[in-house]
Amino acid sequence: MKKVYILIHSYLIPGESDIYESKIIGIYSTAKLANEKIKQYAEKDGFSKYKNDFYIKCFILNRSSYL
Repeated sequence: MKKVYILIHSYLIPGESDIYESKIIGIYSTAKLANEKIKQYAEKDGFSKYKNDFYIKCFILNRSSYL
């Protein structure tokens, strides 16, 4: 059973009640690699204002799922 980890950055747009800005940053072979990328992106423009809005979703390859 092969797993992949999708790194997502998603936050509620200020002034909106239900509109989110979301970006898929990457797909990684381990949760550790995804967490390392969070540290890098958390300091970049477009991400640093919302440092607590990173998410890692684990998926099993060849199995149906949704984000």
